[in-house]
Amino acid sequence: MEKGSVAICFVHKALRGVRERGFDPAPLLARCGIAPALLAAPQARVSAPSYAALWLEIAGLLDDEFFGEDSRRMKAGSFALLCRAVHDAADLEQALRRALRFFAVLLDDLRPELRVEGADAFLTLHAARCTPPPRGASPAPSPTRRC
Repeated sequence: MEKGSVAICFVHKALRGVRERGFDPAPLLARCGIAPALLAAPQARVSAPSYAALWLEIAGLLDDEFFGEDSRRMKAGSFALLCRAVHDAADLEQALRRALRFFAVLLDDLRPELRVEGADAFLTLHAARCTPPPRGASPAPSPTRRC
């Protein structure tokens, strides 16, 4: 595994919202220095700076720092506010609890849960639905559906 790199599966996941909204990902990839041929290579990796640039490009294009993975968008600046909220936490548990409260305010389709048992911590993500509905649509979440 190349140190300081990101698996191509994360690029695919990030591009999903772009494609679902009818945008061509090719210009984004080009601006970020990611060769389109890498998308066809399951073991490919991209540099962390290239992935970071892609993250910013997609967040800007969609005006959603959660890449369209929730029915409510995470507006530009949300992630920076999250970082400020956890920055001065006394310990990791407090930082995680602050982050989870933050996400509970911003997102509708994901309910994170932190359970601490002694020296072990368990983070569970409960998804209300596998695929967010198109913007403007608001079907009731199905709590029994597994993703």
